[in-house]
Amino acid sequence: MAKTGAASIAEWLEALVEEPTLAGSATAIRAAGEIVDTDDRKLPIVQRARIVLNHDGKLVQPVSGTLFLPLEDADLKGDFNVVHRQLAELSCVRESLSLLAIQELDSSSELQDLLVRRGRTKFETSDWERFWQLTRKVDVDRAKQLIEAHLRTDLAVKT
Repeated sequence: MAKTGAASIAEWLEALVEEPTLAGSATAIRAAGEIVDTDDRKLPIVQRARIVLNHDGKLVQPVSGTLFLPLEDADLKGDFNVVHRQLAELSCVRESLSLLAIQELDSSSELQDLLVRRGRTKFETSDWERFWQLTRKVDVDRAKQLIEAHLRTDLAVKT
């Protein structure tokens, strides 16, 4: 039985990119950016839509802290969800992704990714080692902001 009635914003955006192609993803991202630019309260609704073609050729949600813009010379460790490079090279797409709070991959992003992925569970020793390496590379105020927003466990401190 076919669904009747109005589609949600997320469903409409996903309909713009039924197949995972650069063109379809670019169109949906630009539309999502326009929606959020018009009314930033709709960002959580837009973030539900799987519209961004990632580096693996999969459509993913545009959620800050879980999806990043690629950098050519980044010296980062980890398995990051990155926007497809050809898609990220389009200036109109980058502008729209910026409106959706998708940031470039850097040490701050890596710290955010670590905190988002591991922040709700117990950190392993290697997680803590990476955490402290990253906090030394990131601006103090930014590290504090990320820790307060995402860390859901006690800090492990070496004495």
